[in-house]
Amino acid sequence: MGLQKKILTMSASYTVLLFGLMSTANAALELRLGGLAYYDTQLDITWAADPYITGFGTWEEQQTNVSSLTIGGVSGWRLPSADVNNDNDICFVCADNEMGFLYFVEGITPLTPGVFGSIAEDFHWSGTQFSVSPERAFAFFFGSFDFDFDVFNKSSRFFAWPVHSGDVGINTVSEPEIIVLIGFGLLSLAGFLRIQRKYQEQTHYPV
Repeated sequence: MGLQKKILTMSASYTVLLFGLMSTANAALELRLGGLAYYDTQLDITWAADPYITGFGTWEEQQTNVSSLTIGGVSGWRLPSADVNNDNDICFVCADNEMGFLYFVEGITPLTPGVFGSIAEDFHWSGTQFSVSPERAFAFFFGSFDFDFDVFNKSSRFFAWPVHSGDVGINTVSEPEIIVLIGFGLLSLAGFLRIQRKYQEQTHYPV
């Protein structure tokens, strides 16, 4: 009975491991750089885990601060775009607005910061300038119950959330590694079943 219980326990453990790895692989925000960043699988961009690594600053200061960052050995960071396709049409709930997508689609708010730990109820600079008045740029307000934007003079001082185009690193557990782990689990389970059969044969005596 002890061996059978051990086999069932091991089988359950491999099942939990399998589903845990699958859910991690399918998550919209995946861990990168040892927890220093998160990759958005839907937008194909990577967010810095610390939205406030550069503190407050003017638009020009934050452009410099963010572009000169090196996070986990990775450079090339930028301010989020409010108009990815450059059509001068600012939307809220669409992939064209990276911060709007993070808020409305990914559900990242001050009340539900998710993997980011904490989000300030404040304005955050975007990298998008106001085409009608180039001395101003768009900033977005992350609220607990609302998300808004406005255009501000670039001398205003706001937070800047660093983002990086594309995926800055591999998954913590890649798909090939998941396949290897699943294979290892199945082989181990098969081994335990062989031991169980051998044990039953050795301990079965005729009456």
